[in-house]
Amino acid sequence: MKITFLSVLISLILMSSTPASAQSSNLWMGQSNGFPGIPVVTRIYIDHTVECEAFSFGVAHDPTVLSISTMQNGFYLVGSNLGGVSPEFLMMEANPINGGGFIVGCLVDLTEPINPLIAGVGQEIVVVTYDVAATATPGSTPLQFSSDLHDPAVEMLVVMNGLEYMPTWVDGSVNILADCNGNGIEDSVDLASGTSSDCDLNGVPDSCDIAAGGDQDGNGVLDTCENALFWRGDCNNSGSLDLADAIASLYYLFGLANLVTCIDSCDVNDSGAVDIADTVYFLGGLFSNGPLPFAPYPACGFDPTADPLGCASFQSACP
Repeated sequence: MKITFLSVLISLILMSSTPASAQSSNLWMGQSNGFPGIPVVTRIYIDHTVECEAFSFGVAHDPTVLSISTMQNGFYLVGSNLGGVSPEFLMMEANPINGGGFIVGCLVDLTEPINPLIAGVGQEIVVVTYDVAATATPGSTPLQFSSDLHDPAVEMLVVMNGLEYMPTWVDGSVNILADCNGNGIEDSVDLASGTSSDCDLNGVPDSCDIAAGGDQDGNGVLDTCENALFWRGDCNNSGSLDLADAIASLYYLFGLANLVTCIDSCDVNDSGAVDIADTVYFLGGLFSNGPLPFAPYPACGFDPTADPLGCASFQSACP
């Protein structure tokens, strides 16, 4: 009923009902950045070369990603603002009959003398707040102008000097950024600024890894980070890779007195166990141009492979 009423009102003030093809009006949205589970604000603007008496349009979105929280008048539809007007009829419907999106119908003035919206560029007419689904995955979700929403469908229409014009339009989008801990800061920025920690250097804040089950002992520290950084191959924790490391590995293997404080550093082939194969592997790399130790060699780091060895302590300076 609202749309039918709007159509009747527009017809009463039109001097001609023949749509014009001149591109003298344009509706557009920009790109907004949002995060899963956090509201995001988008704004719709109009450019028009002559005074505007009315307009209508629809905007569609993916309802599995976005839902409309609030809709309100933009700056130029508030009469107290400089250059703004107070519409005599303004309908903003967040639940059109046939699809996810919203529809807008506006008649600026219904009585003589007509007080239209003055010509201009980038005039904000509608502000929409969307709720972003907590399950939304990072990426761009489109906001698309549409003439297919509601029944009867709301047309893309701008009325200027009593004539109907089909406007051009530029769609928008909401770019959903990775924010696994929901603090309103993109994960990469969060980590770069030090707001959140990433002890295992996997690009994910530790709090998110813990929430995903990465703290099995419940002590508040990510399990993979309870071990120290280590240099694989430096079995005797001396700060260098040499024959003494192979000897330390054998001492450890046969239960003799040794200097091994970081078992993972002796697991040169990253098999998840320290055995004679590690000694052979190490000596081959040291003297026979064989393969070098597995990651995190050649730098210090955490073990990229889950295994039961661990690293209680590694005191040498990393290379």
